Amino acid sequence: MSIYEPEAVESQGATKIKLLSAVVDAAAASLATEVNAASSVEATLVFNTWNPTRTPNTGTAPRRVGTRDQFPREGNMQYQPIAITYPDDPQADTGDPNVKAKDLLTEGTVKYVLVRKGIDVDTAFAADQKYELWKVRCGAQIETQSGEDEFAEYQIQQNLYPLQKVAKGVIAA
Repeated sequence: MSIYEPEAVESQGATKIKLLSAVVDAAAASLATEVNAASSVEATLVFNTWNPTRTPNTGTAPRRVGTRDQFPREGNMQYQPIAITYPDDPQADTGDPNVKAKDLLTEGTVKYVLVRKGIDVDTAFAADQKYELWKVRCGAQIETQSGEDEFAEYQIQQNLYPLQKVAKGVIAA
């Protein structure tokens, strides 16, 4: 008997994120008009974390006469708010490159977060690359700082609220 051991793909430096204002086809985002649109914002080195959480509810069916064993059943999928933090320049005006993400992720707006995994972040988005697409509503922007020591930075804490199931797709030319 042989044992199959798949090759691992390192995750450090291999997640690229782009914020989009619109996507027509979630399964085939257009490289030219959506991913590389002038209104899109590269967020790979902006977000401090990206860790969406989904948890399926579990339970058991109602007990019936003659039932001796009850087995778990999967229920609805719960999507949790996606907590993000990113740098803030309190002195920057709207349109300043240092606050592009803050300008785009205005509270109450609906945006798309395109996440490509498994390819080095220095590699540009290209046709035929696979991605996850999250349609989200932006929550309140909380102005804060990362800590109290000499390395602390001003930042924004914000929740992105998923509006539909995460879509899997392939970038179209």
